[in-house]
Amino acid sequence: MKPNNEYSASWDGFVWGVTLFTIALLGCLAVGLLWLMPKDEGVPTWVGPVMAVGLWLIPLITLFFVPRGYVLTDQGLVVRRFGRDIEVGWGEMTMIEPRDVAWWKSLGVRVWGDGGLFGYAGLFWTRGLGTVKVSATRLDRLVVVHQRRGRPLIISPDEREAFIEAAQQRLSDV
Repeated sequence: MKPNNEYSASWDGFVWGVTLFTIALLGCLAVGLLWLMPKDEGVPTWVGPVMAVGLWLIPLITLFFVPRGYVLTDQGLVVRRFGRDIEVGWGEMTMIEPRDVAWWKSLGVRVWGDGGLFGYAGLFWTRGLGTVKVSATRLDRLVVVHQRRGRPLIISPDEREAFIEAAQQRLSDV
């Protein structure tokens, strides 16, 4: 295996847009809650700050599920995340193939998960593959990792061609 077996996961324009918009919106709402919360109408003073902090919980939770990068190890593929990493062993993979953005945009439907805030993560439905697990940050560099058991995994390493070449070489050795 090549020495540089780590592949980055940068954001595409849509992810940047959704993330920046969400942060700005939540920032405005939090400031609004703190500034506009009635002070003398029997509302405890802790309600505003608690609600402002609560606004940030869902976005912070989603951050734990989006990828930070991908690593090919001797054991298989590791999707690095702030939360628990996803690991797929070489013996579990059957095929790795690229997919283009047109395929995703015409067929991908979110079932449960995150569709743009910090990336794409969760369960999505696609025509042809059915329900898939997604851990990606860009739609223009999609890679489908087919597995013997379980759902296909869709990822998006920045160096897609190099990733596919290294992974397919490793798969052929198994």
